Amino acid sequence: MLALRLLWLRRLSLLCVGMTIVLMALGAWVKATGSGLACPDWPQCYGEWLPPFPSEENGGTYQGEPVPYSQAQVLYEWGHRAVVSLLLLPLGALAFLALRSPDAHRLLRTLPVVAFVLYFAQAGLGAVTVVTGNPAWATTAHMVLATIFLTTLVATATVAQVKPEGEPLPPPVEAPKPRQVAFVYRDEAGQGPAGTASETEAQNG
Repeated sequence: MLALRLLWLRRLSLLCVGMTIVLMALGAWVKATGSGLACPDWPQCYGEWLPPFPSEENGGTYQGEPVPYSQAQVLYEWGHRAVVSLLLLPLGALAFLALRSPDAHRLLRTLPVVAFVLYFAQAGLGAVTVVTGNPAWATTAHMVLATIFLTTLVATATVAQVKPEGEPLPPPVEAPKPRQVAFVYRDEAGQGPAGTASETEAQNG
């Protein structure tokens, strides 16, 4: 059972690392194309969950104002959010499995939980970035936290590949056995056989 859990810890950690790299690449693309505010609300996009969305091509409006972004820009930002949502599935499974693996390495039990907490911190900071209009401080903090998140996942995957099992428990300490001591007893005539008794019995005798 431990071997199966460790196998899935390896798989899930690698999957989370791969998805996070894709997520950061999408975030860089969103930034480079000026699409960071192409979805002005959060977590929905123009009040919708799925495309198509209003855009400048279809003359769409939002809150009475024309949408100044192309459909491609809107989809860039929406796609970035979609990958964020999908990442929660393997990350949640990784954290859950780590907590259910007491025989795994200590770091392999704690790092996935740390990454799970960082995920929600990063998602919340992403929402702040959108609703505050992409200020420089929020964008910078978002990137820094994303780097910490990826580093945590890479460390998790490394431990899962190199040393997934924890230190073996020491064997239980056995109670000391009473030592046997020899004694000689004789009758009144000075004759008698030799015998053995435990040290405790000899002391009590």
